[in-house]
Amino acid sequence: MTKQIDTELEHSTDATDDGVLAEFTADETFDFHGEVVERETTVAVLEDGGVHISQATDQGTFDSLTLSKRVADELVQERDSK
Repeated sequence: MTKQIDTELEHSTDATDDGVLAEFTADETFDFHGEVVERETTVAVLEDGGVHISQATDQGTFDSLTLSKRVADELVQERDSK
């Protein structure tokens, strides 16, 4: 069982030179089956309309995913239709 302990959000709307229009980072701490885990999730909105998501934990695991504008738009439309 996972239990959320703390979440801190940081927003940045400054465009960067690497094609990022805006991004936000969530620093989370949670209990995962009795073990405290810290995770950082960054969501970046790309200038071409796509989205890039990356996650890293204090255990050293890292995941990264980039969605094209078309896929991101489809996900938002699906969410909004519910």
